[in-house]
Amino acid sequence: MEGVKQEHTPRRFDHCLELEAKAARFQAYGATLVPGLLQTPAYARAAFRRSHPSATSEKIASLAADQMSRQEVLRSDNPPDY
Repeated sequence: MEGVKQEHTPRRFDHCLELEAKAARFQAYGATLVPGLLQTPAYARAAFRRSHPSATSEKIASLAADQMSRQEVLRSDNPPDY
């Protein structure tokens, strides 16, 4: 999980971040939200703004940046199938 910031991730999801970093394949289905690994910075900011309406712009930007850092796994030499 090097390079992935965890300070904005609830502790209950720590195991998910560990598994995500080691995964060989991802499968997801959702009708209402683009999965975090596939979000653009603008989409992530909008999603965080909706779920954290009282957060500062700086906090939203920080959350979105952390979300984008998770995408490094998709740019690795041996990325998982998604």
